Amino acid sequence: TVTGSEQMDVNPLNEILANVFDSNDDMPENVRARLLRYGFIRVDTGLLSRDRFITPEEIEGISSDRVEVHPRS
Repeated sequence: TVTGSEQMDVNPLNEILANVFDSNDDMPENVRARLLRYGFIRVDTGLLSRDRFITPEEIEGISSDRVEVHPRS
């Protein structure tokens, strides 16, 4: 609990965003900024591959258990 003299200095949104991108990620800053500005879904591809970031314009459809993306050209 927090008393009247204590203040919580944690912003949950900042904490979430800080953990979205891997600290070892070499993603260009302009790409990172674009993802944060327009939104994305992060897809965990496993241990041997880098995660994939899907932008809204890549989404073809959504069902209860699946996100379908446009095929890459």
